[in-house]
Amino acid sequence: MRADLKCDCSSTLENAAKSLKVAWITLPLAVVVTAAACFLIFWWQGLSYPDPYVQVILINGWACILELLAEPLFILSQTMLLLKLRLMVETAATFSRCVTMYILIAHHTDMEKGIVFALSQTAHGASLFIGYWSYFLLQNALKISDIFPFSFADKETSWIMISSFWTCVCCLLFNPSTS
Repeated sequence: MRADLKCDCSSTLENAAKSLKVAWITLPLAVVVTAAACFLIFWWQGLSYPDPYVQVILINGWACILELLAEPLFILSQTMLLLKLRLMVETAATFSRCVTMYILIAHHTDMEKGIVFALSQTAHGASLFIGYWSYFLLQNALKISDIFPFSFADKETSWIMISSFWTCVCCLLFNPSTS
């Protein structure tokens, strides 16, 4: 797998496609881990939905998923050295988190503070998601086939995705501190 990711001074787009093959595999695994962690906490603590703590956990879980949806395009922007894009998107995301938190604390004083934090994290994740996806889709920087570089008809790609998935699973099973 490392041989597939090494930089041999080929085109940036080719390196980006190789990076994205590995980056996309984290999304399904992370969504499963996020959902499992949420439901494990509900079961372990004996919580039900009307509890504000449950709402905080669900909102934070959604914020994690939004950030994970932006992660492959973040990696792509780093690979393509789009530092100005990262600066703009990360600044907007941080600003939206701060403004959301200020508005909710200042104008909704009766709202649970954990929910305020969770909603501000969701605003941050949504800003990252919208920022990276809008750049790559609306600016026509890449074709859809470059953003989603996997096809199970391609044996090399299939092997990279399957081996990456099992590597992640083994890391989680044998070393729980990696998650």
